[in-house]
Amino acid sequence: MAFYTVGAYAFAAFAGWPGLGLGLAYVLLAPWPQEETRFLVAAGGLLAGIGGLSVAAMIQRLQALQSLIQNEALTDSFTGLANRRSLERDFSRLQALAAREGLSLVLSLWDLDNLKAVNDREGHQAGDAHLLRFAQILREEVREGDALYRVGGDEFVGLHLGLRDGASLEARVHARFPSVSVGFSPAGGRELLQVLEAADGLMYRKKGDKGPL
Repeated sequence: MAFYTVGAYAFAAFAGWPGLGLGLAYVLLAPWPQEETRFLVAAGGLLAGIGGLSVAAMIQRLQALQSLIQNEALTDSFTGLANRRSLERDFSRLQALAAREGLSLVLSLWDLDNLKAVNDREGHQAGDAHLLRFAQILREEVREGDALYRVGGDEFVGLHLGLRDGASLEARVHARFPSVSVGFSPAGGRELLQVLEAADGLMYRKKGDKGPL
């Protein structure tokens, strides 16, 4: 009896209601020598199974909470894009994939040109809308499979596997959002910080070419 009771508990804890049903079905259909024994074991198994269901529900809640915490730790809550921590995690993985598949990996660094002026002139609510609009445009203009991150107040990063024409992406984004500058840098075998610094240098040269913002 103890064996079947523990079994019903384990089935319910790890398989939920289907596990409880399976355990009770086995008890009821087993060739017991006495009917009283069958129903006594079934009653004990049912009680144990209910306890197992409680454990299963608690495990599901803990798993959902863990997933939520992990998602929030890797996501920029304002734009819904991934954050810097996620960029650091993804960069080495995509770099290894690019090397294995013989593809390029290009990093793009985007910086809004006039966010401070928008905040000063129209208020922070307008500045927030400006950021959200750019994030949405960037989502719509990059290729499917490109990864996007918000890494600072008005700085965004893209990781583009196999990108051949950064100028085309830049032109598409500028057509819809002119007040942004971008620098592209191939990852190669370099560290993330080195690639970011290279893209940052190119981006600020473009800002300089535009003159005072």
